[in-house]
Amino acid sequence: MPRPKRVSITGVSTSNVIPLNYRAPNPEASFIANVTGTATYKVKLTGDDVQAIGYTAGSGKWIDHSTMTGLTASATANLDKPATAIQLEITSGTGTVALDILESGF
Repeated sequence: MPRPKRVSITGVSTSNVIPLNYRAPNPEASFIANVTGTATYKVKLTGDDVQAIGYTAGSGKWIDHSTMTGLTASATANLDKPATAIQLEITSGTGTVALDILESGF
């Protein structure tokens, strides 16, 4: 089982792409977001091949997670659609959001 992944960003910004193990027999992931200060954030999902040579997240096809969008407080959720990767984005505020990604289903 893979180790938990953590990404943390501050202020209006977008994290690096975080690949998920979508090839697991029963891919599952849960997200735990912790907010410090004031920030509105969301988690985005993609089905793109993010490990392809020349891939850039800016030209990718991203959709918002159905429940982890427009949030201002700490929250948890599960992966609700198949995805190859996620990104964390702070859309407003100067606070920090730390997102832990826990994968299972192996």
